[in-house]
Amino acid sequence: FPGVALPDDILRSNSDSREQFAAIVTAVTNERFPKVMVNRLWHRYMGWAVIEPVDDWTAAESTDSPLLQYLADHLVMSGYDWKHVARLILNSKVYQSKSITDKAISVAREQSRLPLGPARRRLSAEQFVDSLFTAAGKSLEVEPMTLDPEGRRPPEQFLHLGFPTRSWELASTSTDRDRPALMMPAVQQVADILIAMGWRDSRPTPLTIRDESASPLQSLILGNGLASTRLARLSDDSFFTKLAVESQSVEQLVTDLYLTVLGRNPRDTEFETMQSLLEPGFASRRITSPAAAPQRKSLKRNAVSWANHLVSEATTIKLALEQEILMGDTPTHSLETDWRERMEDASWTLLTSPEFLFVP
Repeated sequence: FPGVALPDDILRSNSDSREQFAAIVTAVTNERFPKVMVNRLWHRYMGWAVIEPVDDWTAAESTDSPLLQYLADHLVMSGYDWKHVARLILNSKVYQSKSITDKAISVAREQSRLPLGPARRRLSAEQFVDSLFTAAGKSLEVEPMTLDPEGRRPPEQFLHLGFPTRSWELASTSTDRDRPALMMPAVQQVADILIAMGWRDSRPTPLTIRDESASPLQSLILGNGLASTRLARLSDDSFFTKLAVESQSVEQLVTDLYLTVLGRNPRDTEFETMQSLLEPGFASRRITSPAAAPQRKSLKRNAVSWANHLVSEATTIKLALEQEILMGDTPTHSLETDWRERMEDASWTLLTSPEFLFVP
């Protein structure tokens, strides 16, 4: 950081290199750091960066940008409040404009001007998975990310990443490759989709720019993976089940289904297709006195840990848990089976549609 001078009294310990680095990075005289960070934030929300590439400014032709200077100033004045800068970006006209193609972005750069809208781009792996679960109204419901769930070992021996509720909280499950007793089948079914969508499962080695291009594996994992089957399953905790039970007409059900998953009303041809699928048996779909669905065991009650995984019973327990995961969520008993399965087909079709993959 050439040219960055620190006041004599700013450091509590002159021998602490980490404190020196933090002070230099956030010093008001260091103009590069806030510009680099808001450039990354702009790239995150817009799909293109003001300065390219975002991770190597030494290769950039010029880092002089009034837009970056404006955002960088706000970042510093707000006390490095990232949410403040995010609000500025998200409330801007350029972010709220219609998405543009890669060709339009290239033309704008050739003309030495900024593009006039966000790039049409795919959801990141974490965005995609979280959106799937949000649309279905279900939680991740996975095991705790630790090999010491009872917390018997000291922190320096076992890292406890807690109980994930969002996909970004997951990490690699590589420990189960050679030890079945340590596998996390519920985590793995979610991680399979994340990895196929470009997720980096190793936290110590993240990637600035991921390979998020389309691949046959993505279609295969969505079409045959356990997580997508679970999401489309009309269980008692599914939002699709609530729609199916409470809708007063097929028209309302189809419209609400499209609004929930794709955020728009169905087109005429889409409406006709869905109506023909769901109208037969709609009037008699409800079961007036449904039997209570059996409660699924909580995956958070993990009886296997590093301390006892070598016991033969540990592998038996984990294999039984894996089989339970393979069976998926228990279907609701409040809907007639044939109609429920057709409703699941409708939900699955929208969740796995190409349109769902893109940022709205």
